[in-house]
Amino acid sequence: MTLVSSTQETPTRRLLFHGAVIVVSLVATAFLLTRETFLPPRFSYDGERIQGIAQGRIDPLNDESFENVAQVYRSLGLADASIGASLLGFMLALVVYAIALRRMSHLSFPAMGLLLVGLVLSAIYLGFYSKDVFVLPVVALVLVLPRSLWSEAAIVVSLLAYAGVFRTYWVIVAAGYVLFRLVLLRHSSPLRFTVWSVVFIMGVGVAIVTVLGQPADYFRLSVNLSRFGIEDSASMIRRGIDAPEPFGGIINSILAWIQFIVPIPLFSLGGAYYTLLGTLLGLVLLTTILNIPTTSGTSENVHVERAVALFGALLATQALFEPDFGSFLRHLTPLLPLAVIVWGVGSRKQH
Repeated sequence: MTLVSSTQETPTRRLLFHGAVIVVSLVATAFLLTRETFLPPRFSYDGERIQGIAQGRIDPLNDESFENVAQVYRSLGLADASIGASLLGFMLALVVYAIALRRMSHLSFPAMGLLLVGLVLSAIYLGFYSKDVFVLPVVALVLVLPRSLWSEAAIVVSLLAYAGVFRTYWVIVAAGYVLFRLVLLRHSSPLRFTVWSVVFIMGVGVAIVTVLGQPADYFRLSVNLSRFGIEDSASMIRRGIDAPEPFGGIINSILAWIQFIVPIPLFSLGGAYYTLLGTLLGLVLLTTILNIPTTSGTSENVHVERAVALFGALLATQALFEPDFGSFLRHLTPLLPLAVIVWGVGSRKQH
């Protein structure tokens, strides 16, 4: 099943799309210069902490991930240059989207619409001090490397490097990438993607229970435990059912995966922000999954194969770890170029 049209492309359409990208990019760049005017303070909490650590004003409190990303910005001479940091993140995103655009043999209106939305989200979430900015080089590798075992090894190493420097749980994302590459290599479809996502969540959940003796969603629970009743806690991902462990954590992690795609909890909150957030998540994730190519045998487009694998790995991993829907969208943003090529290229039949 596909939702992205493969209507024949025309030079006028391509010119129109390129013009739209330029306009949105210019507007987004202007937005970066005055982001505090338009965004609530919660959008800058992590970024301000990173900058404060880079400047030596804030103690990292033994949080190596924040300390490491602050060190990167300090090494780049951006500790006191917030505009420079903002431009760095957005320009990196723009480069990756340009690569994704070149990987698309035809341009559909939905795929280009997602690209434009992705640029706006990049300005919001990547246009400041952020750990997520440094996911973009990994995404670039996914989109540029040719089909070979060495290329796959380089991608896995880059995922592990990101895990080692910024977010340790990305070791699980790396493992998920390998799994999805293997199980979807010869036979791919939206249903197969969904089944293996559930299998992966269950497998990692069992590992957490076995190794740590904690519920599968322990990391989400531990973060959210101190957030109940405070400002900006409405979009927390909450347990859907009460069930004895170890089943409760695993079942609720699978439910979280479903809620990412069909974010009914967000719609139930009401209000423009949560409705928009829910609409974005639901539209992007559901459409991406439905546009996963149905293949029998190795497909012609290794970049789409990799895009599906990394997208699936992050989605399944965040079902176990992500504390709230807003953070999930932020963490998803650097991977949206992968969704763009699935929308734009994956809609073509591959056999």
